Amino acid sequence: MADQPEGTAAAPDQPEGTAAAPETRTEEHDGRSSRSVLLPVLLIAAVIVVPVAIWALGSGGSNGNGLTVQQGTSYITGGPEIVVSIPRKYNTMAETGNKKLVVLVCFDASGKELFEANQDWPFIEEPGYPHPHIHQAVGDSQLKAMTKCTVRGMRHRLTGNLRRS
Repeated sequence: MADQPEGTAAAPDQPEGTAAAPETRTEEHDGRSSRSVLLPVLLIAAVIVVPVAIWALGSGGSNGNGLTVQQGTSYITGGPEIVVSIPRKYNTMAETGNKKLVVLVCFDASGKELFEANQDWPFIEEPGYPHPHIHQAVGDSQLKAMTKCTVRGMRHRLTGNLRRS
């Protein structure tokens, strides 16, 4: 072992006079580090994605092809109202077969009809509202019981859940 540099020893299976290669450490991957990254990512996704999905599904909002029904307050009377909007592509006379009236029908959670109200067609388009719509006055008890509405008299059947403010 006189040929080896000081402080090194030959491995038992190495020829005399050669030094062992320095050890290079390869990190063993046992999954702990990936789990420590994955858990916070999943937690953040759950905190953000799940509430947004719940809101989108239960908001009464439209998917771009449906009826939007929003609780509101009349700027004229100060009383409760709903604002019912439809996509612009449906706001044509052809949609009703040239009829000038449609019927707004709203229901409670059990499917019981709360009221019907005739509405002028086509719906109005006014500043501050992104879609053609109507304002329908409702009573407090109707508003509390209401879950969804539909518009009868159109070729397409549009229904939307009430979005409460």
